[in-house]
Amino acid sequence: MAQTAENVFRDFVTDGVASSGANKPKKAEVRELLTGYETIINAFVSGGGTIVQGAANLPTLLNYPSLTMAWVIDPDPNLSGIYQKQGASGAGSWVRLLDLPYSFIKATNAGAGTANAIVATTSIPVPTADGGALVTVNVSADNTGPATVSFNGGPALNIISSSGNAMQAGYLTAGMQIAGFKVGSDFRLLSEAATAAMLALVEQAVLDAQAAVAAAQAAMSSVVPNIFATKAAAEAYAPAVAPDFINLAGYTFAGDGGGALYKKVAVEPTHAGKFSITLSDAVTVVWYEIAEEVVNPLMFGVNRNSAFDQTAAFQAMLDHGATEIYLPRGIYKLDGDLTCNHDLKVRGVGTLDFSAGTGQLATSGIATRVGDLSANVAKGSRTLSFTSVDGIEEFDLLCLYNPTDYSWSGHRASYREGEFCRVHSISGNTVTIYGQTYDPYTAANMQVYRVDGVSVDIDEITVIPSATASKAPIQIDYGDGVRIGRIKGSKGAYALIQIKRCYDVVIDDPSVLNNSPVVSDEYGISIANSQNLRISGPAINATRHAVALGGFDEVNCVPTREARIHNAILSNAVDIGAGDAHGNCDCVTYQGCTFRNQGALGGRNTSWLGCTIRGDKTASGIGMFGTEIVGGTYTFSDNTIISDGDGAANAYFHMVAYGPGNTPTGLQGLRDDLLLVANNNTFDVAGGVNSKLFHYDHRGNAKKATIIIDGVVVHRATALQTVAWIRDTVTTPMASNGIVVDHVFAPSGTALLLSQSSLAGVPTREMTQRGKVDFTTQANQVNAAPAQNFRYKYSKMPSATAGVSLAAGTSSGLTAGQPASPKIYELSSTYIRPAIVAPAAFTAGDVVSMHWTAGIQDV
Repeated sequence: MAQTAENVFRDFVTDGVASSGANKPKKAEVRELLTGYETIINAFVSGGGTIVQGAANLPTLLNYPSLTMAWVIDPDPNLSGIYQKQGASGAGSWVRLLDLPYSFIKATNAGAGTANAIVATTSIPVPTADGGALVTVNVSADNTGPATVSFNGGPALNIISSSGNAMQAGYLTAGMQIAGFKVGSDFRLLSEAATAAMLALVEQAVLDAQAAVAAAQAAMSSVVPNIFATKAAAEAYAPAVAPDFINLAGYTFAGDGGGALYKKVAVEPTHAGKFSITLSDAVTVVWYEIAEEVVNPLMFGVNRNSAFDQTAAFQAMLDHGATEIYLPRGIYKLDGDLTCNHDLKVRGVGTLDFSAGTGQLATSGIATRVGDLSANVAKGSRTLSFTSVDGIEEFDLLCLYNPTDYSWSGHRASYREGEFCRVHSISGNTVTIYGQTYDPYTAANMQVYRVDGVSVDIDEITVIPSATASKAPIQIDYGDGVRIGRIKGSKGAYALIQIKRCYDVVIDDPSVLNNSPVVSDEYGISIANSQNLRISGPAINATRHAVALGGFDEVNCVPTREARIHNAILSNAVDIGAGDAHGNCDCVTYQGCTFRNQGALGGRNTSWLGCTIRGDKTASGIGMFGTEIVGGTYTFSDNTIISDGDGAANAYFHMVAYGPGNTPTGLQGLRDDLLLVANNNTFDVAGGVNSKLFHYDHRGNAKKATIIIDGVVVHRATALQTVAWIRDTVTTPMASNGIVVDHVFAPSGTALLLSQSSLAGVPTREMTQRGKVDFTTQANQVNAAPAQNFRYKYSKMPSATAGVSLAAGTSSGLTAGQPASPKIYELSSTYIRPAIVAPAAFTAGDVVSMHWTAGIQDV
């Protein structure tokens, strides 16, 4: 017999390995097992075996030959079994070998138990060995939970399914027959309980499983988006249930760069970047919008490298409201204006090409009028008093603005006073600001605006401006927090970057090439009416001004303030300042910059530190030029001016403070007293007998000017007329606190300060000079040395002192026989003649050394 009961009715698919799963006996194997049993039985009977009723009768049956087999049927299952005779006939004993190999046993359930605890009896004992017999039993009542069965008063066996599961309520129903084998403490059914109840449960389980699958699929669709090749393909999608997300592999075709993740929304969005689908009911429309944090124009149908205008689709992207845009590589043809009124961040390697049209990318915040000032504001104030602080909150950006023409200075009508300030805190109607006010303000003259500025961050892109329109391709108006970095641009009819009425601006490492035709306003970078700025290299190029600081005639056209330009190389193509600061500038610093054609200074409180400036190509070769001078402190230190011009007509450093006789309205040009401090500067210039290093004209201003030139080195030039040409061509005397020219190294014969009638009464300090002259005495009471020309001429008569010694330098109480007294025999602004005087004539023929010191020390 090939099969055994232990193998057929094993607990697990792989015997002893629970993880292999519960074993379900196969009918073919059961038939094979039972056929084997029948064969044994037939062989047993035909071989002379006997059947004994009751094991107690075996001792009386010893007259069988040795090895005779006997089947013993006993009420005690443990005694029933197959026995073998041991020993000769008439002696020996019977030995139990194994259980009886019954094919099956029919048990009767007469209802003695309960529905869940069946009690049954059999006409022959049920073998105690697992799988010893197939037992059938009838069910008399429907079970209500797990059930047991006991045979012939034996232990209760748990009724379990073929797969090892306990009986569920309704699995056993009245009238059914069940068949199974004893396995340990269980009665394992031959097959699953094939009842109508179980079938219903199975069917319900199938339905539940199907529902679970559908739910899982729905859940998955909300996490793993449905993917479509294009927007058109997605719009054709008609599911029964709309997924939460849909993903596109492209906009027009898969892989075109316009792919994006879309999310389901409740109503149709009012902006671009959307599409809808109609569900399979052909009625329900569901809308989707782009869910990406960073968008690109290809997601909105923009075609890069196209010969057709892409303005509309590009504008749709801006109107979507996304604050961060990536510009993929390519050229985007844009003939019209692009506008954006929200925060914007643009990154990428693409090119915005406005050259064929008249457009630009313009971003703008807004300014809203708020309450008026209730009290005048002192210069340096930290607080502002208002009639009402409604509409003002902490950290707001305010603009104080005087709309009166010329209220900042008399140079241009649009130069109006005011400033930006950030709110620190509010107490009652008093606003505390960060920092201090730059100027005093009369409350009745001022307007106050709250600026809701846009934050703009543009980096790495390339721009090509309009070839015909006077527009910058990048314009930012009312910005609060502007960052522009590594932007590249070329050509155009105006500027490449324009910043207007902005606060906190950083422009780093731009590469600008403006080559527009010369009209009036051809700039690389234009900064207007803005505050807190920083611009750094490398190369900024333009036809006119590489960087222009100034403003326009519009609301809140306050002075441009706190600008720092450093480590930049500024170049232009005409004889005007490569770097320019207009008269409505305040607190501007250029540091470590190279100006490859003149620098222009203007406004108030301007500093030039450690810069290299090349003079223009005019005859004068002007290096620094400024006429819209407003006052304050001008610092020009550690710079080098290089020029091949002669510096004659206007000087290499030319500064004119236009005053009442030159401003359009006759108003004062200077708002404050002026201080020019020029320290440690080098002039590498061609020079000439009429060349001048510094020129300043006060032009009748009532405010005073103080000029300090301390530390000048001249290289290359062999002749100069003067170091300083200071004058007032309108008023005499010039209003001044004093002029200093000191520590000069220049060609011999150069004047320190050129004499001017307007300097009459102006105190000066002009460099002290020293010298020595040897001469031979004559037999006179007064011996004068030859006249000694000063290396540097004075603007007026200097002060001088003299000393005398023997030529050998040895001490002596007498000089040429007399007690000599050193005197200044003759003195002018250009030479000195020292002498010695004694009570009697000196001895002729002695060599005497005269020492002299001269200078002007009014201040």
